[in-house]
Amino acid sequence: MLFLFDPREEKESKQVDRMISTYREIRSLKRKYSGNIIIYYYKTPPSLRGMSFDDYFYCTGWYVQFPDATRNIGVEICGHNQPEVRTTKYTQEGSLISNLFDTQFDKLLASKIDVNVVTNYWITNKRLNQNESFV
Repeated sequence: MLFLFDPREEKESKQVDRMISTYREIRSLKRKYSGNIIIYYYKTPPSLRGMSFDDYFYCTGWYVQFPDATRNIGVEICGHNQPEVRTTKYTQEGSLISNLFDTQFDKLLASKIDVNVVTNYWITNKRLNQNESFV
């Protein structure tokens, strides 16, 4: 399962182009490897990023948000250059990280936006072709 920020909330055109490119790459991988890839979108401004592997190993980090008046986009969000915490669930520190991660993930899952909603938006706004639906 993969959660991506809802591109309808993004104000910067260059970032939306990157989001569409990511969508196309994932779609291509799904078709090439017949994988069971599920994409959902979320609207909440991102603050935490991470992955869990088999409910055992957690890799998590955070995003930093700051105003960016130079490009008139409101808030710039960076996370690719922030440190990560890697841990297993079965340590004292790891149990705290896994609880934080799982709580945030459950909240995202409860408010998820189906990939087809965003795909149809992109098709309607001529950012994707009709044949580029995810399914």
